[in-house]
Amino acid sequence: MKKITPPTAADLATAAPFSPQPLPYAARRAQIAQALKAAGGGVALLPTAPEVPRNRDSDFAYRHDSYFYYLTGFSEPDSWLVIDSTGHSTLFCRP
Repeated sequence: MKKITPPTAADLATAAPFSPQPLPYAARRAQIAQALKAAGGGVALLPTAPEVPRNRDSDFAYRHDSYFYYLTGFSEPDSWLVIDSTGHSTLFCRP
């Protein structure tokens, strides 16, 4: 079995800086905004799925809508995404 040793200060000093990859959600929303602008402007209102009651005291397990998650990465129920043709987007969710 190989022994794992923690990095030394010298290792950390010479390591490449962390650069996370940008999330694709903003780029996807920008494509929607471009399509709206090409169509003459407008606003897209995108809801996600609500919670569905199973009976009076329990709900089914929540499953977000795939298209909503594709644009936001957000998986909470009863949310809305608003995208306008200028590229501005707003996510509304319940408290």
